Amino acid sequence: MMKQKRPPTWSKAILGLAAMLAIGVAIWPFTSSHSEENSDSRAPSFPEAPVVVELFTSQGCSSCPAADRILSQLGRASSKSPGPGTRTGSGTVIPLSYHVDYWNYIGWQDPFSQARWSQRQERYAKALESRRLYTPQAIVQGQEDCVGSRSTCVLEAIARARKVRPKARLEGHLRKTASPTRLSLDLQGVLNEELSSTQLEAVAIVFETGLRTEIDSGENARRTLENDFVVRSLSPVFTLAEAGAEVGTESRPATAEGSVTLHIDPSWDRRELGVAALLQDSETLEIHASWSVRGIPQ
Repeated sequence: MMKQKRPPTWSKAILGLAAMLAIGVAIWPFTSSHSEENSDSRAPSFPEAPVVVELFTSQGCSSCPAADRILSQLGRASSKSPGPGTRTGSGTVIPLSYHVDYWNYIGWQDPFSQARWSQRQERYAKALESRRLYTPQAIVQGQEDCVGSRSTCVLEAIARARKVRPKARLEGHLRKTASPTRLSLDLQGVLNEELSSTQLEAVAIVFETGLRTEIDSGENARRTLENDFVVRSLSPVFTLAEAGAEVGTESRPATAEGSVTLHIDPSWDRRELGVAALLQDSETLEIHASWSVRGIPQ
């Protein structure tokens, strides 16, 4: 486990975010417009999709709060907050925060940590051939990693990811159920023929924002930490693997759809919950499509 002990100051992070705006990187929840500098004379197969930024963090790590704040800025930069059920537009960022459990032995039990999130980080280490586990680590679009507290690295990775022509799309519809602790999510994924030999996994994620924790021990003792976009659950939905069927002389894109029941713990603040979905390569872990809403049906 590698600890990053020299995070940049918060003022540098703010300057980095300002630089992002200068280079035209849209941040969630901005509207669907995007900069002309990323335009391509060839029309993309699908509209530009959000860029997913996954942060692996821990409340027991003294270098992590700076990265947590950067992730929060990515999600809160717009002064216009979307209402419940509002879908993120194209050219946006979907931030997700996974609290790993391997810091818990030092003296503070992170209440948001799960072994599953440490295992997810291990999958990324294998797929990216880095074999490194450290916090804070940001993974952009499942393909590029950065020290999460280095805003310039994160912002440049987002800009590069936005230039990649989308090859799939993911649509979702979130519905209430008879139970106040359950939601139903319907997803549909559509593949471009360029990915016809790739197996993609669709997963649904419930996240919570606006969390505050008073830390009593460990490296962040006597601090109050704020955490946003904290992943609470991750559920598989479907696998999209087969090429499109031939229809006359044209090829029909491969599609798959599925539904999943999302369990909402009563201790979670429903006003601060959101749902995201990823369509991700099962081997390389590259994210080819994503979808998200802030707020859930009440």
